[in-house]
Amino acid sequence: MLPVPHDHPAAAMFRAVSREPLVRNYLGRLFLHHHDTYQHSSRVGILSVYLGCVNRVPEDHLRLLAYAGALHDVGKLHLPAVLLNKPGELNEEDMAQLRHHPRFGFLELSFFDPELWGIMNINWTGILARIS
Repeated sequence: MLPVPHDHPAAAMFRAVSREPLVRNYLGRLFLHHHDTYQHSSRVGILSVYLGCVNRVPEDHLRLLAYAGALHDVGKLHLPAVLLNKPGELNEEDMAQLRHHPRFGFLELSFFDPELWGIMNINWTGILARIS
């Protein structure tokens, strides 16, 4: 259960962003591909906005937090569900494959909102360099 009440402005903001066509498309694809990742992404999105609210982040930045939280694992769409559902500890080969999901997400979202792309570029450049 989320520690954010359903009627909190953070939840409302996340719901609004998640209804936007591109976000809805990605979340829908995640829902079908790997439900746990979908749930995780939704929780991260809501909690990101909630933390932004608590810290008095401007509303336009709250929207970016909602986008980033909702879409941070979208690269997992390009990983086999068998890997994402694998019980227990992952071996080195599995981990190597899993480490590519940020790159896949970056490429998948590279056409998205330029402001959001800038945030992804800043935050993911180091990750992309390490897994190249």
